[in-house]
Amino acid sequence: MYGCLSSDMVAALEAKGRTISVKSVMGSTQSIHVDADKGLPPGASDPRRTGSATAGY
Repeated sequence: MYGCLSSDMVAALEAKGRTISVKSVMGSTQSIHVDADKGLPPGASDPRRTGSATAGY
């Protein structure tokens, strides 16, 4: 495994000439999507971030 990529996926990418390297996380994201049909704004936190959680209102 290379991070979240399987060895097979890495081999396939390298066969196409890609260079794969494992690095530490560069950041995280928090997202909100507004469901126009339901009028609900579900949110999501990046689970890679320590202590991440999504709270509603």
